[in-house]
Amino acid sequence: MITLGNNKIAKMYLGATPVATSYLGSQQVYPNASLALSADLLAFAAAGGSQELTVAVEEGQMWALSVPVGWSASSQSGTGTATLTLTIDNNTTTVARSGALTVVSEDLTATCALAQAAGAKSYGEISIGAYGYGVLPAGGGTVSPTLAYSQPWTWNGVNGSGGTITSGATVAYSGSGVDAATGTVFASTKGTTESGQTTVATATVSVSLNGKSAAKEAVVFQEANSATYGNVTPKNITVADIPASGGTSVRGLWLQTLHRQSVILPGRHVPVQSRMYGTIRYRPLPWERRFKTERKSAVWHCVLTERAVKTRTKPRMYTRPGTM
Repeated sequence: MITLGNNKIAKMYLGATPVATSYLGSQQVYPNASLALSADLLAFAAAGGSQELTVAVEEGQMWALSVPVGWSASSQSGTGTATLTLTIDNNTTTVARSGALTVVSEDLTATCALAQAAGAKSYGEISIGAYGYGVLPAGGGTVSPTLAYSQPWTWNGVNGSGGTITSGATVAYSGSGVDAATGTVFASTKGTTESGQTTVATATVSVSLNGKSAAKEAVVFQEANSATYGNVTPKNITVADIPASGGTSVRGLWLQTLHRQSVILPGRHVPVQSRMYGTIRYRPLPWERRFKTERKSAVWHCVLTERAVKTRTKPRMYTRPGTM
């Protein structure tokens, strides 16, 4: 190194011609500045990160650098040799990045190529949330499934860099009586047969998306089939007078109280008619008797009331009512 006192010689001439390089034996002593970088190329992963680069100069020699868009350096300038940290963020595009870092010191320049790989989406496992069927009516019909699923994704596996997919998957169904494309399930009416809630099918859904898949089962039920009976309204029936001594009257009486009653099953509406004929015995005082009959598993009741018979003679004997 050639100095003039404590100062470095910035430029040296031979006459009017600048001196490019001067040696003392095999050792270079001019120029007084030098510049070198520790790497010619730094390659970064798509997920980003940091790498170090050393700028080597002479003692007291100043330098400055510039970096391409997307990269940042821990220092933009300095004096003397220094080690820098270069950083680039996650690449959220499918295009690779490249550029060149440039360092300038006095009349010297050095470059380092920078590169980052193209970004790619990374997909997580599929989660099937809501999946199920409503209960089919006892009268029969078709029911369709409800389905909700989600799949998380990121750029290059970096948390928080992506989002969630909730549509666009390939969905298929399987199971006896289950439509493979739509997942619908059909059940015929239970008719007039009473039964509890029954299982119609077990439906499996398979969801495939971005190289991932998931499956889930759901049981399809048909509601219970039970009879519901309408109301029966008791009704007074007028019969012929009975002698004071008692006796029998009204053979072949149609009990209008039991004339009609609806028996309703979820599987079918069944109107029911009932007529009762019989012999009724009365005594000549007010009385009431409860009759009972059964049809279609229904129990019907009615109250038959007959007022006292007006007679001109005092009753001397009472006959107990007969049995229907």
